[in-house]
Amino acid sequence: MKWLVDAQLPPSLCDWFRSRNELAVHVSELLGGISMPDELIWSIAKRDEFVVISKDRDFFDRSIVYGSPPQIVYLDFGNCSNENLFLILHQHWGELQYALKKGRSLVVISKKQLLTF
Repeated sequence: MKWLVDAQLPPSLCDWFRSRNELAVHVSELLGGISMPDELIWSIAKRDEFVVISKDRDFFDRSIVYGSPPQIVYLDFGNCSNENLFLILHQHWGELQYALKKGRSLVVISKKQLLTF
């Protein structure tokens, strides 16, 4: 799977994905970097078949309106340490992979649950 990590998430999340043999790019690595508008991130992800992972509610809303591609993983919890972020993702990793491979357009992860649409 190919991941596009949004600006408000740490670049180290890419390393977390790579340690699971996933391809990952942080938006800061792209032309335009962290100031890139959501519309452009959406277009790049759609064109290059990335899954966007974000805490930005705009991606949730855009996914509801437009569907996929791209697939969106929306992290629906407030600020937390990187350690807790990685722990939450680890707890939901198998379920997350399954949902995305089944073609779910939107996956919402909270601290305690994972929902798919």
